[in-house]
Amino acid sequence: MQKIGAYVLVVTYFMIAIIGGYNCYISFSYPTKYKTTINSVCSQFDIPQSLFFALIKAESNFNPNAKSSAGAIGLTQVLPSTAQYICTKNNLNCQSFNLYNPEDSLYIGAIYL
Repeated sequence: MQKIGAYVLVVTYFMIAIIGGYNCYISFSYPTKYKTTINSVCSQFDIPQSLFFALIKAESNFNPNAKSSAGAIGLTQVLPSTAQYICTKNNLNCQSFNLYNPEDSLYIGAIYL
Protein backbone atom coordinates (compact mmCIF):
# COMPACT_ATOMS: atom_id res chain seq x y z
CA MET A 1 0.00 0.00 0.00
CA GLN A 2 2.90 2.38 0.76
CA LYS A 3 4.35 1.74 -2.70
CA ILE A 4 1.13 2.84 -4.34
CA GLY A 5 1.06 6.02 -2.25
CA ALA A 6 4.69 6.75 -3.10
CA TYR A 7 3.99 6.06 -6.79
CA VAL A 8 1.02 8.45 -6.76
CA LEU A 9 3.14 11.08 -5.02
CA VAL A 10 5.96 10.75 -7.57
CA VAL A 11 3.56 10.86 -10.53
CA THR A 12 1.80 13.89 -9.04
CA TYR A 13 5.14 15.65 -8.52
CA PHE A 14 6.19 15.04 -12.13
CA MET A 15 2.82 16.17 -13.48
CA ILE A 16 3.09 19.41 -11.50
CA ALA A 17 6.66 19.92 -12.76
CA ILE A 18 5.65 19.26 -16.37
CA ILE A 19 2.60 21.53 -16.24
CA GLY A 20 4.55 24.26 -14.44
CA GLY A 21 7.35 24.02 -16.98
CA TYR A 22 4.89 24.17 -19.86
CA ASN A 23 3.15 27.23 -18.39
CA CYS A 24 6.52 28.90 -17.86
CA TYR A 25 7.48 28.13 -21.48
CA ILE A 26 4.19 29.51 -22.78
CA SER A 27 4.40 32.71 -20.73
CA PHE A 28 8.03 33.24 -21.80
CA SER A 29 7.44 32.44 -25.47
CA TYR A 30 4.13 34.24 -25.72
CA PRO A 31 4.19 37.18 -23.32
CA THR A 32 0.98 38.93 -22.44
CA LYS A 33 2.37 42.44 -22.09
CA TYR A 34 -0.10 45.20 -22.78
CA LYS A 35 -2.93 42.75 -22.07
CA THR A 36 -5.38 45.42 -20.87
CA THR A 37 -4.94 47.54 -24.00
CA ILE A 38 -5.00 44.49 -26.26
CA ASN A 39 -8.23 43.27 -24.64
CA SER A 40 -9.74 46.69 -25.17
CA VAL A 41 -8.84 47.07 -28.86
CA CYS A 42 -9.75 43.45 -29.61
CA SER A 43 -13.17 43.96 -28.08
CA GLN A 44 -13.64 47.27 -29.87
CA PHE A 45 -12.74 45.90 -33.30
CA ASP A 46 -13.93 42.30 -32.82
CA ILE A 47 -10.46 40.77 -33.26
CA PRO A 48 -9.57 37.42 -31.64
CA GLN A 49 -7.06 38.12 -28.88
CA SER A 50 -4.92 35.13 -29.82
CA LEU A 51 -4.60 36.50 -33.36
CA PHE A 52 -3.57 39.93 -32.13
CA PHE A 53 -1.04 38.51 -29.63
CA ALA A 54 0.40 36.36 -32.43
CA LEU A 55 0.64 39.38 -34.74
CA ILE A 56 2.53 41.40 -32.12
CA LYS A 57 4.81 38.46 -31.30
CA ALA A 58 5.66 37.96 -34.99
CA GLU A 59 6.00 41.63 -35.91
CA SER A 60 7.86 43.15 -32.97
CA ASN A 61 8.29 40.46 -30.29
CA PHE A 62 6.51 42.90 -27.95
CA ASN A 63 9.19 45.56 -28.39
CA PRO A 64 7.45 48.96 -28.62
CA ASN A 65 10.62 50.51 -30.06
CA ALA A 66 10.91 48.03 -32.92
CA LYS A 67 11.62 49.47 -36.35
CA SER A 68 11.90 47.39 -39.48
CA SER A 69 14.30 47.96 -42.36
CA ALA A 70 11.26 49.05 -44.37
CA GLY A 71 10.43 51.72 -41.79
CA ALA A 72 7.52 50.04 -40.01
CA ILE A 73 7.31 51.15 -36.38
CA GLY A 74 6.09 49.93 -33.02
CA LEU A 75 4.38 46.84 -31.66
CA THR A 76 2.22 46.24 -34.73
CA GLN A 77 4.86 47.40 -37.23
CA VAL A 78 2.80 49.94 -39.14
CA LEU A 79 4.43 52.26 -41.65
CA PRO A 80 3.94 55.95 -40.85
CA SER A 81 2.36 56.43 -44.28
CA THR A 82 -0.10 53.63 -43.54
CA ALA A 83 -0.89 55.18 -40.16
CA GLN A 84 -1.52 58.50 -41.92
CA TYR A 85 -3.89 56.76 -44.35
CA ILE A 86 -5.71 54.99 -41.49
CA CYS A 87 -6.10 58.27 -39.60
CA THR A 88 -7.39 60.11 -42.64
CA LYS A 89 -9.81 57.35 -43.58
CA ASN A 90 -11.19 57.15 -40.02
CA ASN A 91 -11.28 60.90 -39.31
CA LEU A 92 -8.64 60.66 -36.58
CA ASN A 93 -6.17 63.35 -35.57
CA CYS A 94 -2.87 61.97 -36.88
CA GLN A 95 -0.85 64.51 -34.90
CA SER A 96 -1.90 62.89 -31.63
CA PHE A 97 -0.58 59.41 -32.54
CA ASN A 98 2.93 58.13 -31.87
CA LEU A 99 3.59 54.65 -33.26
CA TYR A 100 6.28 54.07 -30.64
CA ASN A 101 3.62 54.50 -27.95
CA PRO A 102 2.22 51.00 -27.26
CA GLU A 103 -1.39 52.15 -26.91
CA ASP A 104 -1.28 54.14 -30.13
CA SER A 105 0.46 51.36 -32.04
CA LEU A 106 -2.04 48.77 -30.84
CA TYR A 107 -5.00 51.01 -31.71
CA ILE A 108 -3.75 51.85 -35.21
CA GLY A 109 -2.71 48.21 -35.76
CA ALA A 110 -6.16 46.99 -34.73
CA ILE A 111 -7.89 49.38 -37.09
CA TYR A 112 -5.58 48.29 -39.90
CA LEU A 113 -6.11 44.61 -39.17
